[in-house]
This record gives sequence, C-alpha cells and structure tokens, in this order.
Amino acid sequence: MKCALVLAALLAVCLSAKDNNHGHTTVDPMIALVQKEVQALYAANSHLHLEACTHKCDELFDLIDATDEADSDRLCVDYCKCEIDNSCP
Repeated sequence: MKCALVLAALLAVCLSAKDNNHGHTTVDPMIALVQKEVQALYAANSHLHLEACTHKCDELFDLIDATDEADSDRLCVDYCKCEIDNSCP
C-alpha cells in the first residue's frame, strides 16, 4: 500500500511539472528572429520580391554550421513567402 501511495505521489509531481510553460506555446528564438527580420526587410521595402527578400535574409544569417545554415535558409524562404505572398507556415 505504501508503494502505491509513493507511486501516486510521484506521478502527481511528474504531471504537475509537465506544464511548466503554463499552456503557452514555446517559440524557437531562431524562428522568431528570422520572422522579425523578414518583417523589417519588408517594412523597409514593400516592393521587395521573394527572391530579393530571401537573398537579403540569407545574407543576414550567414552561419558557419551547415545544418544551421540550411535551417536559416529554409526559414528565410518560409517567412519571405509569408510576408510577400501571404503563404504562412
């Protein structure tokens, strides 16, 4: 019986610790940064085309690690499409 009580208490602690963000969605800081920079690029030039937006964004995020660079390139394309074509991820 003591074992069942200990397990129940442990389960309660684990479940209460699960929602440490209080129901809010966590946003990846890299995604937020790329989105903010693309919005700033478009605000500075509302006639910006997708290719130019993607190129300018990619220049801002010239990363050394190949995986990080590929991720930032993809994010630049996604958020430029979002701003220019209203095709948001």
